[in-house]
Amino acid sequence: MTEEKDVHTERVLRLIETSEALNISDEQLEYTFWLMHPRLRFLKTLKPDAKLLDIGASTGGLAYWREWMPPPRKDIRMWGVDLAVGQHADLYDGWDVVNLDDGRPNFPGVRFDGFLAAHVIEHLSNLDNLLGYLQETASPDARLYFEWPSPKTTSFPTAAQLAERGFTLQTCNFFDDLTHTRTYDLTADRKSTRLNSSH
Repeated sequence: MTEEKDVHTERVLRLIETSEALNISDEQLEYTFWLMHPRLRFLKTLKPDAKLLDIGASTGGLAYWREWMPPPRKDIRMWGVDLAVGQHADLYDGWDVVNLDDGRPNFPGVRFDGFLAAHVIEHLSNLDNLLGYLQETASPDARLYFEWPSPKTTSFPTAAQLAERGFTLQTCNFFDDLTHTRTYDLTADRKSTRLNSSH
């Protein structure tokens, strides 16, 4: 494990120390990054008039993504769930405050066409509870987007190590965030959880 950790740490450090390779502005780079980001692509390609459940919605800022970057998707209706009411919860059709380890969202009669959970499942100790809710409330052609840190992140350099090199991040290594409970390996967990990793 130590050898694997050293390999991952060295790769990350080598990447951040690489000189610039693209002759584009920071604005162009940021635009290209988000245009290609799988989370944005998922949202923008939902079916017309889709109902989306934003799981771990935080502030509710995802609602602004409907009109940010092309194409505009004002038709998407959104419901949010988190441990607290988000700052932008008023932009959602509904919002529920619930701990997903032992509770389920309460949106009676709503069938969702999409579920988006970005950096949520690594905080849960009872993923089956959430998956059961998704199965019960999904429309026949519903789509899921789950994003979480891969097992490789357990051997990434820590935020403290990167700070020593001038890079300020909240987390890089999985264990930088003490609320993380576990990560999922796509191959090992496919049969039990049927999740797709974006990392």
